[in-house]
Amino acid sequence: MKNKKSSIENKVVSLVFAISFTALLLTSLVAAISIQNITKENDRVTMEMSTQAADKSRLALEKITCDELEALAISKKNQIDILFDGFERELLIFSGAVTEIYVPPVEETTDTEESVDGTVGETASLLSISKLLDSMAENNNDKNERKFFFGTESGILMTVGDESAFSSGADFDPRASEWYSYAKENGGFTVSGLDEHGYVRGSMLTCSMPVYGKDGGLIGVVRMDVNIDDFLDSLESSGSDKTNYMVVSSEEKIVFVNDEWRERYSTMGEFLAKNKNDDLHSKLFTRESGSEYIDVGDQQIFASHDYIDDMDWVVVAYVVLDDTLAPSVQIRDGILDFAEKSVVEVKRHSLLLLFMVFGISIIVLLMAFICGTAFARRITGPLKTLTEKVKHVDAEKIKFDCVIDTDDEISDLADAFRNMTDELEKNIAKIKVESKEREKRHAEYNIAKQIQLSVLPTNFREFSNAMEFEVSATIQPAKGVGGDFYDYFKVDKDHIAIIIADVSGKGVPAALFMMISKILMDTRTKSGISTGEILGEVNRQLCINNDVGMFVTAFLGILDIRTGKLQYSNAGHTPPLIYRYKKGFSWLNVTKNLFLAGMEDTEYATDEIQLTPGDMLLLYTDGVTEAKDKDNNQFTKERLIDVVNGFSAEHMTLDEIIACIKEEIDIFVGSAPQTDDITMLAARYYS
Repeated sequence: MKNKKSSIENKVVSLVFAISFTALLLTSLVAAISIQNITKENDRVTMEMSTQAADKSRLALEKITCDELEALAISKKNQIDILFDGFERELLIFSGAVTEIYVPPVEETTDTEESVDGTVGETASLLSISKLLDSMAENNNDKNERKFFFGTESGILMTVGDESAFSSGADFDPRASEWYSYAKENGGFTVSGLDEHGYVRGSMLTCSMPVYGKDGGLIGVVRMDVNIDDFLDSLESSGSDKTNYMVVSSEEKIVFVNDEWRERYSTMGEFLAKNKNDDLHSKLFTRESGSEYIDVGDQQIFASHDYIDDMDWVVVAYVVLDDTLAPSVQIRDGILDFAEKSVVEVKRHSLLLLFMVFGISIIVLLMAFICGTAFARRITGPLKTLTEKVKHVDAEKIKFDCVIDTDDEISDLADAFRNMTDELEKNIAKIKVESKEREKRHAEYNIAKQIQLSVLPTNFREFSNAMEFEVSATIQPAKGVGGDFYDYFKVDKDHIAIIIADVSGKGVPAALFMMISKILMDTRTKSGISTGEILGEVNRQLCINNDVGMFVTAFLGILDIRTGKLQYSNAGHTPPLIYRYKKGFSWLNVTKNLFLAGMEDTEYATDEIQLTPGDMLLLYTDGVTEAKDKDNNQFTKERLIDVVNGFSAEHMTLDEIIACIKEEIDIFVGSAPQTDDITMLAARYYS
């Protein structure tokens, strides 16, 4: 036994030592390989991170720049819209005043006096308009420089300043000018673009609007020239130092640009032609808004453009990408410098980790050897005790009283084995008691079944052959054996009795009570009294000393085979079915009476019915109609009559009819257990 104990200890110690040594070897190998892989992976990841960070910073800056440029383009567009709304309001005021003042010339007529008066009226109104122009010029001194004109439909051009107040002739005819024709055609406020031979310093913008008389007819066009440089000064106040913008006219002239490009390109067309960006040219002058990359020499420009409907201008906001994205380059350089320092630190920490793993593994190996030895000895002691105690457990002595207090799985095993033997001892005793009870119930079941079956007649064919009458019956006892029974016998040479009954309760008491009930009904039936009187006498006898409180439901019928007259009584039993030849089944009308053994003084009614050859009776107990499926649904009387009326009863034997009904019940019940006796009796009258 000593060698065996030592062998267990050696196995445990060897296993622990082998596992620890293998762990040390594998850990060291993994650590060495990991240092090299970590260094390489660190270099790769660092470069990827630096590249990704630079790309993301560039994309972020580009996104911010794009949003800023789009906002700037929209802002400049809105500012220009506001300025031109003001210009339009000034022209509306001017045109309204002219409408009130101006008197158009009278067309040539033979009436000389009327012609002179018309000319004098127009001249007077023109003098009033001239004064209006002078007044507007004086009021405009402190504002953006304006210059106002009025051209009449009769060909007169009016203005202020160095030019004469009245100008006429082919050289001064306003009707031939672009600004006059645009306003007349459009019928409203019109901007005719830049006028490169302007009247004041720099370029001038011409705004015009038609003037209609009180009768709705056109009397002329008012015009206002605006100094481009003055009104665009306000647009230079927004945008960052790296964000620029320009305003481009529909003639592809650069209206305004806020950096040195004004001197380099005189028109947008020249700029686009030199930079060969047909796509941007198409988008700028087809009224599309968006953002574009443009290569200008050795620089790349990012531009956002928005269209101004009233002016037919395009606002273009742009930045030089090299200047804007300079911070992303600085970020990339910083990340690369940080990555180099990270590689050095990772290598140093990896070497330190390797030395730590070696040291810890050696310590763990020593501790594993010591602990393994102690653990092996701790296991073998309690196991030896448990083994010795188990050997003394046998069939004669199941009790196991060993207690091992090691506070581990071995202690649990001992407790479990002790509990198992205790439970086993209890179960053996319980099984013995249950076995005796089961044997007793089985014996009672066999006795009750023998009693029940022994009193039931089975001579169907012999009885039918001797009479002008056919009978067949069946009973399928439930597991607990109830008190169902049936009977048929010859009362005398001309009368036949048929009985079906159901005794309450189960087992031997029900079987004995059934036997008593059957004997009483058999003997009283042969006394020659009516069926109601027979059941009354049987009831009085059963009520005597009925301490157990059992009762019987029954149907009793006596048939006169000479005449076919059936006398019957029902004592709380399920109503039979009657079959009329070739007419089908229906419920037999019965008078409702109390069951037998209920009340001693109960009287039972007697009913009669006339049978004809081929008619048939179907008697049954409640085990038929109350048969249940797995969902606790009953077979029911309604289903029973539907089933039998589906037969061709006149072509079937009684055995076949009963068998078909039983088959339908079995299909309905399925796998559900039978809880009550299923009893049926069928009788057919021939003559």
